[in-house]
Formats: sequence, structure tokens, C-alpha cells
Amino acid sequence: MKKIFYNSKNKKHFASVLILLSILLTFAACNEDVTPSLWEEKPKGDTPVITSVTPANKALAGVTTITIKGQNFLADASKNFVYFGSAQATIISASSTELVVKAPDIKGDLKIKIAVFGAELFSNEIDYSLEAAVESVYGFKEFELPYAIALDANNNIYFSLVSDNIGKGIMKLTPDGTLTNFAPKGGETFYNAIKVGPNNKVYGVRNARAVFEIAENTAPVAWSATESSLKFVDLDFDSQKNIWTAGSGGKIYRFTSSTDKKGFDFAKDITALRVFNDGTDEYLYVATTSSTEKAIYRMKIVSKDELGAAEKYFDFSANFDILTKSISAITFSQDGDLFLGLNSSETIVIVRPDKSFSVLYTGLIKEPVLSFSWGNDNNLYYSRGKLTNVDGTILSQQLIIKVNVEKLGAPYYGRN
Repeated sequence: MKKIFYNSKNKKHFASVLILLSILLTFAACNEDVTPSLWEEKPKGDTPVITSVTPANKALAGVTTITIKGQNFLADASKNFVYFGSAQATIISASSTELVVKAPDIKGDLKIKIAVFGAELFSNEIDYSLEAAVESVYGFKEFELPYAIALDANNNIYFSLVSDNIGKGIMKLTPDGTLTNFAPKGGETFYNAIKVGPNNKVYGVRNARAVFEIAENTAPVAWSATESSLKFVDLDFDSQKNIWTAGSGGKIYRFTSSTDKKGFDFAKDITALRVFNDGTDEYLYVATTSSTEKAIYRMKIVSKDELGAAEKYFDFSANFDILTKSISAITFSQDGDLFLGLNSSETIVIVRPDKSFSVLYTGLIKEPVLSFSWGNDNNLYYSRGKLTNVDGTILSQQLIIKVNVEKLGAPYYGRN
């Protein structure tokens, strides 16, 4: 075994090591609290507070822009979290006292609450209701296809129904959901357009040269035009209860009865029409189509026997691809907005009196429009076409849809 001898030289070296260790231990003890703990709590932000919500009490799900005022919000929008029940709203803008959000697409009586980054607690809660902006009005089966629709003054819905590829005539759906057969079918499979007229009769066209008068529980009676080449696809009443109808074949027709009728030359093919009074004059508006132009024209209704010259009201061709998009229905709101029902993803387009336009409720309405009709409130109803995949599978059903547009429709003059 090797022996270790501690001579004077080793003793000095050992002492030096001890002194150095002592200095290091002393230094560490003096600086014990310099490095903070990993578990040290950070300062907390102030709890957010909601003082008001506009519009108050309720809004449309997935549509309405809502302003929330309060305190202790953050100017960085990404650090605020606004909840309607369990659904998080999209924040459009933010400041320390105001958040502007888009209502989430959730329905019901909910509570609004807000969290902000750095604050431990949620805000106070505000009771709020989100109502459906777009919803189906009846549980149709896949083989039941509603086509033309019309509403009476009591919000009863009349519609042309095909079931299992067989025409079923005109059905009536009451506001409480009761469905009955209003009138049996005649020679039609379905009607392209119908309107409720005087004495609770329904009037329709079906791509033929006639208007069909349909009384309850009675087969349709034809009011025929003279020219066999005509095919009517839409109709409407004016304020004097005259029926205006058109389609293809070179004429617009006016019917007051089966015998009181008159044709007016009009070279363009028509896909939809509507009567609208702008407060000064009454006009017949028509959607026209050709290989080179699609547009809305209007003609002043001077009398039942005179139409004014046609003037172009809105140039659809200048704003949309006419090879893939067409106008299948038109109507007006009370304030003069023109609603175009299309066959494309821009399902409903609103054209304002100044000719600016926008798509209604982008993302909520996707299927093509077949027919329009207003209720007696803020709801616009439309029958929508079904969408199918290339293999024939149904992507979406053919239904009747109610859309809350937050404004009244222009008068339908035929209904009582």
C-alpha cells in the first residue's frame, strides 16, 4: 500500500483548498435569494366588466354584429375571449372599453361572458338570446320536393309538391305546422310560380301558355293566352288585382279574368318578374336572360292596357359570370331593396336602390333559389333546390327556408 505523507508543503496546499471552499459556500449563502422560484405568481390583470350590449337582449345567430361596452378589456383582440353560452364569438375590433363581435351560429337563451388574458376571473354574465337567421320550416323527406311557394296574409304557406316523382297539387302549411292538401293536381307535375290571389284562390304558371286559377279542393282552371308559342314561368298581381305573367315566346301578358287579357311585345326571355310601387309609380320588373346578357328591366304600368318603355334597372352581366349564374326569382323589400334569387353559391343577392349590391348572409345560404314569397313580418321565404353529388347522392335536400332579413317585404297586392 502506498503511504501518503503530509509534509509542510501538503499541509499548506490542503489549507488553501479549505479556504477556497469556505469562500464559495459563503458567497452562495449570501446570494441565496437572487434566482427567483419557478413557482412565483405573476401579477394578475383586472377582471373584465360588461356594462351594456347592443343590440339589447337579442340578435340573429351567425349574422348580427354586436357591440359590448365595459371595462378592463384588452386592445389586442386576440387576448379577449367572448362567449355566448359555450360558443366563442369572432372579435371584429377591440379596445379597453369596447368589443365588437359577430354573433356565433348558435340558437337559444344564452349568457354572455368575457375572459381576458392575464385576468383570473370571467366577467359578469349578461342574459341574451340568439335567434335563427335561416331555418327550415318543415321536415320534408328526401323524396318530397317543394317547388313554387306563396304565403297568404295569415302566414299560411302554399306550395307545389312533388312526392316520389309524382305531382301532388297545391299543399297548405299553417304556422303551427299542420300540412293539408289545398287542391288536387291537374295536368302539371309542379308549378314554376304561384301567388295567393283574391278570395283565397291560388294562381300559378307551369311553363305553358296559361295562368291557372286554383280554388280550394278544386282542380285548376286555365286562363289561356292566344299564342301557342308562349311559356309562362312567373306571375304577380298589381295594385288593381291584374295578373302579369311572362316567360319565353316574345310577349308579356296581362290577365284580369279568363277573357279579359292582353299581350305586350317583349323580345327578351324572362326568368322572373315582380310588381313594385316606389311610392310614385308602379312598375313591372323582369329578370331577362340571353346568351349575351342577363339583366333586370322595368316598365311603368300606366294602366292595364299600357306598359311604358323598358329601361334597364340592373346589369347582372356586368357583375356576375352569366355562364354559371342565372336569376331564378326576384322580389322587393318595403324599402326598395331588390332581392335576386340565384342558382349559384351567391344564393341571394341584394341590390339596393343606388345599385350597390351584396350577398345576403354569406355562408348561411348556399343552395339555389326556386321561388320567393314574403311573410307578413320580417321573414322572406324561399324554396331551395336540392344539390346532388356527381354520383347522384344528395348533398342537401329541397326544402322551404325562412330567412329573417330584419325588414318588411313590399306589398303582395293579390292577397287579401
